[in-house]
Amino acid sequence: MSVTLGGGSGQPVVIPFDYGPSSADAQAYAASNTAPTTYRGPGNQTPPPATPDTPILVSSTPTEVISTNGYLKVLINAPSKVSVVGGTSNDVVVAGNAGIVYNTGGGGDTVFAGGGNNLIGTNIGTGQSRSLFSAAAGNDTIISAAGDSTIMAGTGLNLISLNFGSGNNLVDSQGKDTIFAGGGSDTIGVGDSATVFGGSGNLSFIGGTGNSTVAAGSGSATIFG
Repeated sequence: MSVTLGGGSGQPVVIPFDYGPSSADAQAYAASNTAPTTYRGPGNQTPPPATPDTPILVSSTPTEVISTNGYLKVLINAPSKVSVVGGTSNDVVVAGNAGIVYNTGGGGDTVFAGGGNNLIGTNIGTGQSRSLFSAAAGNDTIISAAGDSTIMAGTGLNLISLNFGSGNNLVDSQGKDTIFAGGGSDTIGVGDSATVFGGSGNLSFIGGTGNSTVAAGSGSATIFG
């Protein structure tokens, strides 16, 4: 499938997107946007200053890590993996199935990753707002190092780490995942099977259709299924 929105020249912008837990949400979000400003990397085009309602579209693969630079809406249909750092505001990112390396930069960001092998994470330390990370098929690494995060991991062999922080996190795992709980109150639901390591906080685990392994940490653990 794909996520589609209107382009400035009248031609639609298509973002290749594998089916995942938030495919419909990503499509609805993209369709609600105005035509984006296109960024093609150094030497080709420098985007103008950000405006409140205009998304930026990354359509090629820059050689460097790029910043959202004031844009609150980031759309990516580059043919290979792109590295992006968000700002302190609450950004929304829709990335295609080539993959993304993304750090929130401290904001409470919403990230829809449409496939590929992604690395998505928050800042370490205080000041991190609540984030939502949703990934489709692929082998992803998702790190919630601070703040409260909702993580929806698609099929694949995913690594989900909550153990750098003490936030209260919600994880929906659909792959054969390895999950490290943290120091807060973490709720982990599994659709298939997972290996879960408890942390110093309170762990609530809800099992799925497969065989999961839960190793309790120094905190409390409640296991269903």
